[in-house]
Amino acid sequence: MINLITSKIKLNRRERNFISAGISFIVIFFIIQFGIYPFMEKKELLKRKISVNKKIIETLMELKFEADSIKKASEISVDIFQQRDVNFTLFSFLDKLAGEAGIKDKVVYMKPSTSTSKGSNYKNIIVEIKLQSIGLEQLISFMHMVETSKNIVFIKRMTISQASQADKLLTATLQAETLEPQ
Repeated sequence: MINLITSKIKLNRRERNFISAGISFIVIFFIIQFGIYPFMEKKELLKRKISVNKKIIETLMELKFEADSIKKASEISVDIFQQRDVNFTLFSFLDKLAGEAGIKDKVVYMKPSTSTSKGSNYKNIIVEIKLQSIGLEQLISFMHMVETSKNIVFIKRMTISQASQADKLLTATLQAETLEPQ
């Protein structure tokens, strides 16, 4: 084709080579600009989309695992609630544990309270218990009994202060909490 163009016009060999090189450069430029470059751009875009989609899938898998864990924990909690004694009350449970831990005489007061959350089928039962002149080992034993019971009771808040310097006794205020179906 280049020879057809250059043969009709009287050009010397050097000019024909120059024109051939120019036309070849233009053809190669158009092939790269409109053929290879868009292909490479599309390929890079697809790689980025794949990377983003992989991250989305990983996030979804993590969320699914978390949701499954929460669902399983919820099912276990429901089972435990159903196995719990029908007459269970947090107040009497803590009173019984204080007797078992040998600290019933250290109880200054026990204040029960209840709160509910909108849209929940459960109500929060809280009992604040104040213990005075108690040893650290006794406090730890009592807390362990509360936290490891099969009644889903946990200590929500606790404050500890030293009752007397000489005896190394403590004053502790604990808030124990559980849930009950409404």
